[in-house]
Amino acid sequence: MIKELILSKTSIPILKKVLDISSARHKVIANNIANVATPGYRRQELSFEEELRKVTDSGLAVDRTHPGHLGGETTGSVEPEVYSPDDETMPNGINNVDIDKEMAALAQNHLIYYVSTRLLTMRINAIKMSIKGRE
Repeated sequence: MIKELILSKTSIPILKKVLDISSARHKVIANNIANVATPGYRRQELSFEEELRKVTDSGLAVDRTHPGHLGGETTGSVEPEVYSPDDETMPNGINNVDIDKEMAALAQNHLIYYVSTRLLTMRINAIKMSIKGRE
């Protein structure tokens, strides 16, 4: 109980959310790439940033311990949405999947995941060091 309480007050929950979203986005992009030659397939995207921006712009995301307390919605309540964009172009002549754009999105998503794991590792190591103290 104490451990969850301490960790919830750090950037760890946000980094966990970023990793979860990045993993889900990877699956969506991989599905688009796998269906690049499927006639009539409609590419999909994962929407998350706009919903997160609404929560974070509305004020500091804090945990409400009582319904009467002030505070915005927490980032944990924001969920990603998979949708098919209204894109009628057919860059490959079969469907609306552009393999170059998908590969670029995959590379960008990989970098986000990698940086997030590095930041998470640094945060956990900092917490460990603060618990153990300097040697």
